[in-house]
Amino acid sequence: VTSSIFSDNLVEGQSTTDNGGGIFNNGNLTVTAATFVGNYADNGGGIFNNINGTTSIANSTFSTNYAGSGFGGAINNSGISTIANSTISGSSQGGIVNVGILNFTNTIIANSKYFADCYNGGTIGTNIKNFVEDGSCSASFSGNPKLGPLSNYGGTVQTFALLTNSGAINAGDDAT
Repeated sequence: VTSSIFSDNLVEGQSTTDNGGGIFNNGNLTVTAATFVGNYADNGGGIFNNINGTTSIANSTFSTNYAGSGFGGAINNSGISTIANSTISGSSQGGIVNVGILNFTNTIIANSKYFADCYNGGTIGTNIKNFVEDGSCSASFSGNPKLGPLSNYGGTVQTFALLTNSGAINAGDDAT
């Protein structure tokens, strides 16, 4: 999936476990330069990565995604997820819920409602220069990342700008 927008998708009432409002993955998934906004499912409003799934996400934005009776408003990971250079903001029931293996680099997770920004009940492999507002998932940086509104700032999909004096400015690792 490249340069795509997943918006206002609803997975509800289809089974006893309604997972993956934007994407349900049970195989190999690569997402690059995508925006997930306003998606809803019981688990994984943006993406649900099942136990057999391997997901790679880069340069993507997750905004106001919702998990209903479950967890992981933006991402619910039971498999292996690798996330790089992405921003997750405003999710309900947590930004990321990991019970599998999570590798993340240069990623911002903030403004989650009703649960931790990043909950880890599994394993964190790679963890390089991440900014998680509430400090969860052993992030390198915590506090308010000072994100601007979701908008088009010149790329192929909508993103969050870093406002003046954001602690996330120049905080990433250029090598990764």
